[in-house]
Amino acid sequence: MDLPSNRLEHWAKIESERFAKPVFRLFHTELETVYEEKNRAIDNKDRLLHREVNNLLFKTHPYGQQSTLGTVEHLKNPSITAIEEFYAKHYVPQNMAICISGDIDPNKTFEIIEKHFSSWGNPAPLREEPKWEEAPLAGREFVQVQYLGEEQVLMAFRTAPRFHQDYPALRLVDMILDNSVAGLINLNLVNQQKVRAAGCFPLNYNDYGAHFLMGSPKDDQTLEDVEKLLLEQIEQVKNGEFEDWILPAVINDFKKRQKEDLESNAKRVELMRDAYLAFVDWEVMNGQIAQLEKVTKEDIVRVANKYYGNDYVVGFRIDKQHDLPSIEKPMIDPLKIDPDKESGFMRSVSEIPFQPFAPKFIKKDEDYQVVQISEGIQLIHANNPLNDLFTLEVRMEIGNDHQPILTLIKRLLDRSGAGKLSSDELKIEWYKLATEFGFGVREHFSTFSINGLDENLEESLNLAQQHMLSPKISDETWNETKGIILSERDDEQKDPRALSNALAHFHRYGSESRYLKRPSDADLNASTVASLTKTLLEAFEVKRTILYYGPRTAEEITTTIQNGFLGNKPSNDTPTTIPDRSLSPDANQVFFLQKEMAQAQVRLEFAAGTYDE
Repeated sequence: MDLPSNRLEHWAKIESERFAKPVFRLFHTELETVYEEKNRAIDNKDRLLHREVNNLLFKTHPYGQQSTLGTVEHLKNPSITAIEEFYAKHYVPQNMAICISGDIDPNKTFEIIEKHFSSWGNPAPLREEPKWEEAPLAGREFVQVQYLGEEQVLMAFRTAPRFHQDYPALRLVDMILDNSVAGLINLNLVNQQKVRAAGCFPLNYNDYGAHFLMGSPKDDQTLEDVEKLLLEQIEQVKNGEFEDWILPAVINDFKKRQKEDLESNAKRVELMRDAYLAFVDWEVMNGQIAQLEKVTKEDIVRVANKYYGNDYVVGFRIDKQHDLPSIEKPMIDPLKIDPDKESGFMRSVSEIPFQPFAPKFIKKDEDYQVVQISEGIQLIHANNPLNDLFTLEVRMEIGNDHQPILTLIKRLLDRSGAGKLSSDELKIEWYKLATEFGFGVREHFSTFSINGLDENLEESLNLAQQHMLSPKISDETWNETKGIILSERDDEQKDPRALSNALAHFHRYGSESRYLKRPSDADLNASTVASLTKTLLEAFEVKRTILYYGPRTAEEITTTIQNGFLGNKPSNDTPTTIPDRSLSPDANQVFFLQKEMAQAQVRLEFAAGTYDE
């Protein structure tokens, strides 16, 4: 949880009381919330498939047999006695860690924790760590579920637990296959559009590990086709068929992520928590990159052949209405709580003294600078005092309200190269540089961004220039992309979340809904590489703002901008922007959509008038 540092003692008093002397007075009313959470899980297509694959992957262990929400049968027989017994067994001080990161005085913080938590005792010994033994998988074990819309394959291989001697090599296997940019799955399947979507992710627990691979077929493919393609990528790793550049690039990626994580209180707490839960010292948790650097190509091939054999689980999700199990909710008596009533304990908490914060406002020329590069080009600069990472975002004052076809350009750039570089070659260069590129379109503006190591800023800007001003993509590739987009639109009409969002947006904006203003299927089919490239070039000819956060001074980054393509003066007028206003109906309106689901969704919206400071 997040809290202001001047309220740390208030938190400690409340939490120590809550853990040492819990009162489950809201048990029955909370049951209704759990029922709805279960309904939501039943309607979640990804959880549906993952749950059934896990059930086969771990036939004994709670990893597969005891999901957090439990089963429908569990909800039919709730027991407050069982809850109290479970709490007394597991929620004890010997089984607890308090992880804190933030603007605190460590010595004073230890005093506060000692003062409030030290009285929480537990005379009984901590329960022994339970063990579950899993039998080996028996070949290809298969399960199938159904859900209307996008079909998917989910494969799972049982691997090694966290911090096992093979764990570092397994992490690198995962990144060689899928690092979101230049892994084998990214380049061979996604970028070549051999499938509609694909990827992988590991889950390494204390007792076992698992590696999941997923993929979605195009209209002319079967799920078996996708499974075969995913297995072929694994075979490449097993045969050592991956380039030498990828290992140092992956290590650089991990180093960059570590720097980003250490900027965040939440991530620092997560690392401390994970060290505690994995039963390892902080030095082990903090030294993972050093272990990754010791892994060789031979280690990766050995580990891939050890864990990725013929024994695995595969689940298919087919395009068909999912089952809706009936859950009869018991009668629950409402619990009346007087919100104005205050206990003696709550009064004692409110009486704890604290030093109020003096508000600190961001000040121009102290916390950030605004530099007018030239007419139509403005720089907003803020210094990064923590590390050598930078983020640069360029905001162009033209969006999909002005030019709806702009929304297709992101998909074009996803499959484009840059100048003489092919799409694969460009992605490899981005990954070697440890630079992330992004392009986005909103109603009133479009943006592109790059972030990474500041030493690679100029090279990254050069690649971005070639990528956007000279995208390299064939009409054949774009036609394949158009087919995938049309298929995604067909599935949107079956997806309850997409339908709910579209309905709400129509209720809010009527004919100005973004779903109605996006390019039609006819517009999509009529688009060409030449027409989209022309639209993209025109976006760079309107007013733009450049935001930079990094270690360079405003003067240094100004010079960099002036010497590059971003310093070229815009030649077109900035289009007029009309603010989006929610509708104010004269009478109540009800929009209804029928869909076979476990959970009904109700959304109430009220027009709040014009926002004007």
